[in-house]
Amino acid sequence: MSRRSYHFGEYRVDPTLREVWLADRLLALPPHVFDCLTYLIERHDRAVGRDELVAAVWGKTEVSDTLLGQTVLRIRREFGDNAKDQRILRTIPRFGYRWVAPLDIRESSDASSARVAPPQPAANRNAEMQVETVAVVTPAPINRKRWLAKVAFGALAVAVGAGAIWLLRLHVGVAPRSASALVDRPPISAVMPATVVEGTEWAWMRLGVMDIVAGRLRSSGLPSVPSENVVALLNAPAANRVGTVGEALGARLLVTPHVQHLQDSSWQVDLEAEDAGQHYATQAHAHDATEAARAATDKLLVALGHEPADAARESTLDATLMKRIDAAVLADDASAARALIAQASAQQQASPELRLRLAKLDFRAGQLDAARQRLIALLDEAPEKTEPVLRASVLNGLGAVAIRADNASQAEQTFGAAIKLLEAQAEPAQLGQAYLGRAAAAEEQRHFEAAAADYARARIALRQANDTLALIRVAADEGFLDLDIGRPAQALPQFVAATEGFKQWGALNEAILTYIGQIGCRLDLLENREAMEAADAADTLAQRIDNPATLASLILARARALGAVGRLREARAALDDLRSASDDPITVAAAGVVLARLELDSNHAAAAGDLADRAVSALNAPSYARLRAEAWLTQVRVAIRTADAARAAKLISALDDWAGKTDEPRAALFARLARAEYALQFGDGNSWRSAFDGARDFAARNAVPYEIAAVTASYADALLGYHDFDTAQVEVGRISRWSDQDFVCAALEARLYAALGRNEARQTAVARARALAGERGIPADALAVPISTGTAAQ
Repeated sequence: MSRRSYHFGEYRVDPTLREVWLADRLLALPPHVFDCLTYLIERHDRAVGRDELVAAVWGKTEVSDTLLGQTVLRIRREFGDNAKDQRILRTIPRFGYRWVAPLDIRESSDASSARVAPPQPAANRNAEMQVETVAVVTPAPINRKRWLAKVAFGALAVAVGAGAIWLLRLHVGVAPRSASALVDRPPISAVMPATVVEGTEWAWMRLGVMDIVAGRLRSSGLPSVPSENVVALLNAPAANRVGTVGEALGARLLVTPHVQHLQDSSWQVDLEAEDAGQHYATQAHAHDATEAARAATDKLLVALGHEPADAARESTLDATLMKRIDAAVLADDASAARALIAQASAQQQASPELRLRLAKLDFRAGQLDAARQRLIALLDEAPEKTEPVLRASVLNGLGAVAIRADNASQAEQTFGAAIKLLEAQAEPAQLGQAYLGRAAAAEEQRHFEAAAADYARARIALRQANDTLALIRVAADEGFLDLDIGRPAQALPQFVAATEGFKQWGALNEAILTYIGQIGCRLDLLENREAMEAADAADTLAQRIDNPATLASLILARARALGAVGRLREARAALDDLRSASDDPITVAAAGVVLARLELDSNHAAAAGDLADRAVSALNAPSYARLRAEAWLTQVRVAIRTADAARAAKLISALDDWAGKTDEPRAALFARLARAEYALQFGDGNSWRSAFDGARDFAARNAVPYEIAAVTASYADALLGYHDFDTAQVEVGRISRWSDQDFVCAALEARLYAALGRNEARQTAVARARALAGERGIPADALAVPISTGTAAQ
């Protein structure tokens, strides 16, 4: 037989093998995108109407214009085209599309059309098993509650019965590992989506058969990468991937299923596997595709030297129905999953498997009460002694619901109960998720040591479960923990690594969230330009998501970065828009904290005070302590600037009292700084000096550059005002290390040189300050050396 391939530029499209190559790299395209691409290429000599294209690719005519437009957009992006240039695809207005790129059409003999053993290496085929658009990551809000809850409820993303990846694995689907498996340390396997030689009615088998094979390997003692990880990686842009699919997944054994419906109505499943150059091929037939998949997997296990698990331990429910439901969830089609559950028999709907699936669907839809009720009912049917794994599964779900419902204390207790049950079970994935959930609940309550310990435990468990994506989440969570504790230098590498990991896996919401973490770290380290770069990178990703909470969080972080580099009008506009568009009082208050600082710097004291007052009232939860401390300091400064000594004293007393009850270091620091500034304005004698010394020494404990600079800027300003240049030199010298990157530090250094009469040094410092100023003005006393200078200690 001959095979035709199409070449244009560095690309090669092979319709027979369903492969697209860029030079020597195999690209990953979802099936409908590939079908649309090849249909247009094969008809390059004419324009193809929209209705014709839809009927050919989807087999129906009611597909929306949006779906077709998204498919064409994906083709343009993959091949570097766009709607403006149209070098690859030309849009024919009110008709359809035409392929316009020059093609080199080549014919070759197809010696590989017959399936023979040994099979083609899986490493060369795995990228052709593509996944349609899948969203496997729950978006994260400003305080990360949805992300943390999703991670905790991710335990509902482990196998039930034969290995569905989105529910907690019940005891009926797990067999003990064989002795040989424990001794030989088997390679980690990854199962690719199956190729299905059939029509669209069998499309569910692509993910369903994949998950059957992965679950069967796992239950027989052969470690297997969670199916959700495979789906996420293949759905992400191939350009983001580092190394091969196997390297990205951390898997040595790659398995590719092929499913075919035969003329006698039976099913044939072939498995091709490669392990470090060793090839395996197995085949099985059965009247049910799921049974054929299990049988083929058992043959593969035997070929690999493993004993298949006892099939009697697996679920007795309708395997085909269950796998269709699981495949729908894996493909992020919740409505299809619910419809299939509704079609199940009354007996099936009463089973723990389906009820857990419904609880998961309710949770994902934000129906927390419905999810809680289903889980509580299941809890009553799962005794601790006879059903420990099922009970732990339900407890993990209830813990996740508690996090989403802002009940961190209850969540911590519930996850703790699940952990006690799981510690004696061979369930590392569930145990890892329970540790993550308890850590999240502890962090929410600012129990930082407990949270750090549980994140460490989660990492150990999830490594055993081969869950790379969950491990990236652990790194991100530890970054946020370090940032909460006040250790931005330690948090930053965690965020950078997590951001790159999330981008590789196509988890855009989480990548944006960790970019926000990077922005916070960079600002704390006074690396303002780098913070702006991170904000711009996150903003680019934000064009591809539509989650309001994530976008609001990014706008707030980006506004801080804009202010730090002096782009004040942009920052103010972003904050004003956010406050007017959001109906979330916490978001409005958080934006008000940043805007209040900008208003005070612009000498709009009344506006600043009003914004700060509202923020202090709204941000009273422990997780908002840092924002609240900043707003409180702004309140005090407004009172001092307006010479309202009584109000300033009252505010400082309240700030002192609150700071003593919270463990937020910045609250205690700002309380000291507020008292020093009050003493400077309204106190007697030199008490302000000792107050500033105390605040400076307190800031030095954590050694966070932003905090050190915040105290020193205020202290040095006072020293310059009193002409105490000797002491001012010491204080300005503490922050001069950051004068190349922070405007406030650079401007203060220029003021000191001017006061000392060091004109050459002043000019250099002013030049640094101008480069960092943006829309901010250089202080007047830095622009020229006074006619006479001197030192006078007060």
